[in-house]
Amino acid sequence: LPLTETRRRVLLAALALALLVALVTTILLLLLFGRNDSEPMPRQLPPTVFVPTPPPTPATPMPQPSPSESPSPSRTGPATPGQSPGDESGEGSPL
Repeated sequence: LPLTETRRRVLLAALALALLVALVTTILLLLLFGRNDSEPMPRQLPPTVFVPTPPPTPATPMPQPSPSESPSPSRTGPATPGQSPGDESGEGSPL
């Protein structure tokens, strides 16, 4: 009888340890995969957002409301060079 009781206790302890190990491993895997997935996602999003914005001019106002700070400086940058060549051409014509 004592052997069966000890065996049962050992089996229960082994099952409990196995469950704990499985839970810990699943949590660790989820955390690791979650962090890895979350990191590349933002890295992939910016390039996709930047690619469509430059070619289509009418599409630029669409994304403006969401990232108002990032598109505004980018537009001011191209706007100034666009005006400067116009001024240069005007100066060149009278010469």
